[in-house]
Amino acid sequence: MADRLARQYPNNMDAERAVLGAVLLDNEVIGEVSRFLKVEDFYHPGHQIIYDTMLKLYASSKTVELTLLVDRLRCQGKLDQVGNYVYLANLEQFVISTSAAVEHARLVQEKSILRRLAAAAENILTETSEERYDILDQVERAQKAIYDATGCAGSKRRMQSIDSVVECTVVEAYERAERFRAGISNGTSTGFCDLDKLVGGLEPKTMTILAARPSLGKSAFALDIMRQIGKRGVPCAFNTLEMGNTDLSRRMQCSEGRVSYRRIVRGEASDDELHRFQQAGGAMLGKPMVFAETPGISAVEWLNQARWLKYLWASEGHTEFVFILDGLWLMTHPSNKGWLRTQEIGETTRMLKQGIVELEGSLILVHQLNRNKEHLNPKGDRPPRPSMSDLRDTGAAEQDADDVWLLDRERVDNSRQGWGLEGPPPVPMEIICAKGRNHEIGTCLVEYDLHVQRFFDMTPSMVATYWGEQGRNGSTAKTSGGSPTDWTKAYRNQPLD
Repeated sequence: MADRLARQYPNNMDAERAVLGAVLLDNEVIGEVSRFLKVEDFYHPGHQIIYDTMLKLYASSKTVELTLLVDRLRCQGKLDQVGNYVYLANLEQFVISTSAAVEHARLVQEKSILRRLAAAAENILTETSEERYDILDQVERAQKAIYDATGCAGSKRRMQSIDSVVECTVVEAYERAERFRAGISNGTSTGFCDLDKLVGGLEPKTMTILAARPSLGKSAFALDIMRQIGKRGVPCAFNTLEMGNTDLSRRMQCSEGRVSYRRIVRGEASDDELHRFQQAGGAMLGKPMVFAETPGISAVEWLNQARWLKYLWASEGHTEFVFILDGLWLMTHPSNKGWLRTQEIGETTRMLKQGIVELEGSLILVHQLNRNKEHLNPKGDRPPRPSMSDLRDTGAAEQDADDVWLLDRERVDNSRQGWGLEGPPPVPMEIICAKGRNHEIGTCLVEYDLHVQRFFDMTPSMVATYWGEQGRNGSTAKTSGGSPTDWTKAYRNQPLD
């Protein structure tokens, strides 16, 4: 029976084994082939199980190798369904060169399309012989079956007549107006009122570049956005290329519990601080937040992880997804074309933009600014405010991005004596929205408490005072230092959210 089906429907078992074997030999292969090769493209049921297990290992940042693969299959009770350990070990024998893995994967995909065409043709033959539909309906059903079989259904769904588009946009406009009148952000709220008013929240299918000079607080700001988004039950994933998961969790718990990050790290925390730190951790439990330490990750690898996360979140009924990737300047690009670094980053941002549109989520891409302007402050004052031309190593990132946010603030000497246990006072942070595809550009303010790694909205009077000191002409003036205000002490010691 199996031999008859193998002759009836197109397949290439050697190509399927070659793809699976290449993945075991070189993990970079799965990042390339998973962009187009689906589990159902494999003809052999055992190969479908093997490939699906490989994808899950890869999505969880584990090495796809024989021992881990066998262990995962055994735990799932599927090892006997795919053969045995010997069969998996022999897959590598079908690989002549891993460089041909993509061509082999294309061959597997082509055979899958031919099988779907054959099945569609059989269905068309059955329906036409039974004459169950009138001629126009039958033609439409036959065309749809062919489109679905060849993978054109997705392209067809993306094409809409002007009638349907106009109807959707009118309904959306009314819904947006209702949310605005109710004081609700149209996109996913960042948790900061003035920022949401300026940009309208994080819209789906958008990529936002968040950039600042080194050590100014860009990672802390992105992490604080995640904290506030995740507490509302919106799924959010934070990929870090320079920190560990433990460090991210520690920072978030300090922010949530308003506990000194430095005192926690040094082991100097009091019993009350440790209790608040533990309470903050408990408040985060069960929230749909994911940390991933992924040093040197490429755009292809990240997209595969993001697809798997979206699949999990969507299966739980979520419709909003936020991804944070920190940072762009550390990402790798597996190119053998001898590209310059600017070309590699340009290609990376292009792939990330295409990917986030496919995922229908929001991406915050953390990046660095050049430090050239730091030399333009001979008197020790704050450097001139940044602009998009200061983005590091690329001129294409701002073209691919929907929004560009540039952070700027006065540096604070954390080692200054006299701050006491309260630490340095919070400092105003400017969020310069230098580009907005769907909103006007402008600048808003938040207050950054370095002591507890947390950001707060500023009151109108605080904003007015800040701009009065800075001057609307763009000049900078040093804000006066001193001990924390009564307001600062009050919010640090208020009950946890």
